[in-house]
Amino acid sequence: MIFQAGCLFLSLVGGIIGLPLDAEQDTSPYFDYPQRRIYNGDEAGLVPHMVALVISEYTKTFLCGASLITKRHVLTAAHCVHGLKKNGALMESARGIVGTNYWNKGGTQYTFSSNIPHPEWNSKTKKSDIGILITSQPVTLNEYVQIVTLNFNFIGGNVPVVVNGWGRLQKDANNPSPSLQELQTYTIDSSSCASRIANPLNAATIFDPNRDICTFSDKNSGVYFGDSGSPVILQNTRQQIAVVSRVFKSPTSRYPDLYVRVSAYKDWILQIIRL
Repeated sequence: MIFQAGCLFLSLVGGIIGLPLDAEQDTSPYFDYPQRRIYNGDEAGLVPHMVALVISEYTKTFLCGASLITKRHVLTAAHCVHGLKKNGALMESARGIVGTNYWNKGGTQYTFSSNIPHPEWNSKTKKSDIGILITSQPVTLNEYVQIVTLNFNFIGGNVPVVVNGWGRLQKDANNPSPSLQELQTYTIDSSSCASRIANPLNAATIFDPNRDICTFSDKNSGVYFGDSGSPVILQNTRQQIAVVSRVFKSPTSRYPDLYVRVSAYKDWILQIIRL
């Protein structure tokens, strides 16, 4: 089954409310957002485009991963953007941390002036799970902080990619990983992805090949709690092709991990960053 990236944070600010749907359209019993960890990954090296989204009040609380796509714009999952709201407003304590592999120490913190989930995002169907945060001031670039290039091409199967994220180091752990993790994996083609999720679910309600892309790893690795909002990067060009969105509710299941294609949202992304 699939888990939700905001679980740790949602315990603090309440659940996400979606539009009412018919039972066959509601995928929440099967999928959720992966907000704690890359399961059985490796320690990451320098990943200068990574952003850790945290709530920084009396102590820091980790929420999601994200990527820096301009000096003012951070790309993540819509449910992560939604999770930074409290009573309908952007939380003043929301922070984006750059320039470090450790979400709870080092780096530079930035506040946000706006949080923009995609207008078609819905927490029940998990569709259009992409969002953008706008920093209050431009992010300073250096060796450890860089903008990632977005690749708007349609990516097929058997393409090597890298996913980074913070999260659970063990299946039964309660806390995110203090250090950034890395998973090297491959995309799978749309028909293979649909067939792998078709047995327990109606694949058409979960997977849209024009908007989603899948990876499939061996049974002991994959994205998991803590990885929501993190970028999916082409190994050869280091360009971002997707955003971590959904995983089944077991890191050792034989089901694929699902991501939102940035190519499907090119016009919306460019519209936001040009405002």
